[in-house]
Amino acid sequence: QKRLNLFDISQVQNIEQIKVLAAKEDKKFFIAIDGTYNLSVGKYQNARDENIQRANKLKEIADVFEIPVICTGEVRKDIGKGTRDLSNNDIMESGKYIYNPNLITILTKVFDEQKKPISNQIQLYCSKNKLSSFDGNLILNIKKDICLVTEQPEVF
Repeated sequence: QKRLNLFDISQVQNIEQIKVLAAKEDKKFFIAIDGTYNLSVGKYQNARDENIQRANKLKEIADVFEIPVICTGEVRKDIGKGTRDLSNNDIMESGKYIYNPNLITILTKVFDEQKKPISNQIQLYCSKNKLSSFDGNLILNIKKDICLVTEQPEVF
């Protein structure tokens, strides 16, 4: 019924291809990109310029088609023990990726009192939100065996 269209990076390698696909849609939709930094925007002398162009193109798609564009991206590597709090500055080439979006959330590990990760929980940290007044943290409980994610505490 074509309610969900999935494309592999081998099918959609360049951000311009996403624009062509979006222009063909005649109903409301959103775009989700897993691995934003793998999407080509052309040849650039350095990664910083390429990432600035990528962020601008993603914002352009969201604005032109008036749709949500949901992207995943890497954060900078932790040179410590992995227990620090992440921030917007940890987003690779953060400038445009922080300025352009309406909402930025960061998923992080949850640690116990002994600084050991809790395996069935992750924290969703809302670091920027122009869409609502919520700007806090949510602890998400994960039951991998049944693919269930619940909030702790439930706030909605």
